[in-house]
Amino acid sequence: MSSESVPNDYKPLTSDNCVKKRIIREGNGPIPSPLSVVTENTALVHYVSRVSQKDQKENPKPEKADIIETTRGKYGMPITASIGTGQLIKGFDLIIKSMRVGELCEAIVSPEYAYGEVGSPSYIPPTCQLEFEVELLKFSESSISRKLLKLTKLKAQGNDHYKNQDYKEALSFYEKALKIIEDERADQQLSTNDEEVFDQTFRDMEVALGSNIAACFLAQQNYKDAEKYCRKVLSKDPDNIKVIYRIGQAYLGMNEFEKGLDAITKGLQIAPTETSLKALQKSIISAQSRYQSKEKAIYSRMFSST
Repeated sequence: MSSESVPNDYKPLTSDNCVKKRIIREGNGPIPSPLSVVTENTALVHYVSRVSQKDQKENPKPEKADIIETTRGKYGMPITASIGTGQLIKGFDLIIKSMRVGELCEAIVSPEYAYGEVGSPSYIPPTCQLEFEVELLKFSESSISRKLLKLTKLKAQGNDHYKNQDYKEALSFYEKALKIIEDERADQQLSTNDEEVFDQTFRDMEVALGSNIAACFLAQQNYKDAEKYCRKVLSKDPDNIKVIYRIGQAYLGMNEFEKGLDAITKGLQIAPTETSLKALQKSIISAQSRYQSKEKAIYSRMFSST
């Protein structure tokens, strides 16, 4: 099956149209969570992989050589594959992630998501398009994936309360989610290398939760705690413009104008055209000027009365 003759019922799984799929039999289970990119998720699958008909014509092989691998032979058994770990070629990984348990599908994978320009010596030609038939029998998400899904739900609940200006309730959901991550880190007793993997897995969620917690404290005019959480986030993501803006707000609220201006200056070095930072910079300068004028007036009255 050449890429030029792909039937209309094939749907793209990637924005560049390099992985396409059509469903032969609908499944009845849930689609694996988008969070299943995390390591240690497993899938039980039957599959057949072939060199495409187009590439077979250009690179003739012995009879039945178009079949690369199959679990459908006389003594074939389904395989258990680790998803999101790099064990599978990228295209096969994406196919499985798009399926429901019980689903049977056919898919076409371009070389970019298969074996690339090199191919694989002896059985896969260079720049080769592959065809797959895949049946997903079972999918098991890791405990980390389940935790990430729970964190996502807690964060969404917090967001709903924040939108309703119920900042105290929003804060409780964000803090609960953040504690799950902190407890997970403590329970794992991680080595240095494992700590790096853990941080890669949870970093984006930690950053988002910390930023949202800071926003709640700002809304409650608790500038000290807002500044504390902003600093925590910036230790992990120093170029986060939203959090730089929020720490600037916190410093403004505490009348720590120089710290606020320093933070905004660093932010503008990262994003020179960011209008929110420029506006906050003006606000801090104006507030600093008013504050200094008041202090000057107070000192002037003190000395004039002596």
